[in-house]
Amino acid sequence: MYCLSAVPHVVVADSLEEWGPDEELSALSAVVVHDPTVSALHPEIRTSLLELFGRVTFEAITETEPSASAVEATADAVAAAEPEVVISVGGGSTIDTAKGACFLTLSRDHLPTTFQSPGTFQRVLPHVTIPTTAGPGAEASPAMVYTTTQRSKTTLVDDRLIPRTIVVVPELATTLPPFETACCVFDGIAHSLEGLWQPSPPALGCMLARSSVHSFMSALPQVLREPSDRSVREALAVASVVSATGLRLTGVGAPHALAGQLGRLVDYPHGGLVAASLLAVLHDEIESGVSVDQLASSSAAAGTSSLDGLHSQLLDLFHADIVGRRGCRTTSATEGEIRSCARGVRADPRLVSHPTPIDPTSVERLFHTAMGYLYADGLDT
Repeated sequence: MYCLSAVPHVVVADSLEEWGPDEELSALSAVVVHDPTVSALHPEIRTSLLELFGRVTFEAITETEPSASAVEATADAVAAAEPEVVISVGGGSTIDTAKGACFLTLSRDHLPTTFQSPGTFQRVLPHVTIPTTAGPGAEASPAMVYTTTQRSKTTLVDDRLIPRTIVVVPELATTLPPFETACCVFDGIAHSLEGLWQPSPPALGCMLARSSVHSFMSALPQVLREPSDRSVREALAVASVVSATGLRLTGVGAPHALAGQLGRLVDYPHGGLVAASLLAVLHDEIESGVSVDQLASSSAAAGTSSLDGLHSQLLDLFHADIVGRRGCRTTSATEGEIRSCARGVRADPRLVSHPTPIDPTSVERLFHTAMGYLYADGLDT
């Protein structure tokens, strides 16, 4: 038996005014945790929220990848305003920072330094999120990811961290650059495929993963051709919510385990690292020639007839013809550093959830393959 104990209310609107929170919500005092870049590109956000809520305070995030100290500093600023609701506007980092503020404001505690699920906090402020990216799924996820004071990345998972309301305004995503769009969508594609690759994924999780991977792979080429197309941005936003919801029933696997350590060697956005790791794992499966039903069914969900076809289609997306380049050009990673990262991957429980065994000696090979994708041409921008 499985169930989703907390499911957010999702609203898709042409504007914040069209959304219009209900009377009970709009009467609350609010703090808006926002990405200053998004706010500068869309000044109407500030104007609209000031009109929609009785009392509003704005707090800009200071880091693109949230650290424990930055999240706690934001929480202090939020607490000083004494809000009744927190509103986040931005991508995954903004949303995760707001999640931290939602419980730290009331608990006055510190973020845990290691993985924790569920959290030990007692209460959490209500959270409304207005996401401006699509793919990673932070807007519908019970997880918040941050860097600890020991400089390692960890996660806090608790259903109480899921925002109560998700307001999708496709127009707000149209200014997201192609490179960042591709990175976010690749993260969502990997989430969906890895969900299908779990040892015994529940039927509902599989259904959601199949739906989202198909939507992601259909919409990504379109949005790279027409970044301002609202209908495609809406399709990606809905796929992101669907993917994140399914992920709660399945979980991620080997590509994310590999990408987590790859980030120690390569200074590159998370979605790009996940994309290279996903391609490396698929390449290894094709080379092995092993046929597994779960892998074959994931290919069908993506609209291809084979793993080779899936790999080719993803590689085409990875090297999408968009303006400029953001590829890696040099590396200082030594064999010793790669071996160290490989040990980290081998200790990651997500590695063993892959449908075919990944033996210890192959992990270093996967690192080299993933880095080969990044250093050859990179993910275009």
